[in-house]
This record gives sequence, structure tokens and C-alpha cells, in this order.
Amino acid sequence: MSDYQTPQKDGEVDKSLDEEDDLNDRENAEEFYTLMKEKGHSFKTCKGKLLWYDPTNGVYDEESDELKLKLVNLFATSPVVASKYRGSNSKKSALYKEFKSLVPRQDTHRHQHQPLILP
Repeated sequence: MSDYQTPQKDGEVDKSLDEEDDLNDRENAEEFYTLMKEKGHSFKTCKGKLLWYDPTNGVYDEESDELKLKLVNLFATSPVVASKYRGSNSKKSALYKEFKSLVPRQDTHRHQHQPLILP
């Protein structure tokens, strides 16, 4: 089980794969975003770049190829993302675009070498 997977709680009904596969790009992005927030992650965008606070790192990381790859790989292992997003690069790209559009904008500027730390 991945660190980002959530065990089923008592009384919680698991979604069937058919139901997950019926969700569109936006709905899958919303499900993933909610799961990540529940796990203590935080996301913002500033000047068009995604900023990701991973609680294991303790600071925000700025969007890069490495960060995007890490996030796309998490889509593939997430229990809340439909299976059709696990193999198709075009589906993962569409999911990433929708995910990024959900993230709140932060217009304040920070110095490039100064990490953003959650209050």
C-alpha cells in the first residue's frame, strides 16, 4: 500500500472500479486533491507555478519536471483516481492540468531561495 493510500474506515463504502472509471478529469482531480489535503499536503500556485507542501519535507517545493513526475506517479497509485489514469500519459496530463486548476492562487512574491513554510 502506498503512503498516499487510505485504508477503508469502518462503515465507509468503497467505490467500485466502474464508478471510479465514470468520473471525468475534473472529478478525479478533485478526489485526489481532497485525499492529499487530508494527508497534510498543501498546494498553491504563484506566477503560474505549482507549489507543493509535502509534510515529509516541511517546505513548499516549486513546480519542476521532477515534481510533476512525482505527482503523476502518485496519480497512478492513488486509490481515488480511476484506473484509466494509471497507464495513459494523455490521461495523466489531463488530470495534472485539472488538478493544477483546482489549486488556490497565491499572489505574494517570495525570494527565490527562501522556502515557504506553513504557518
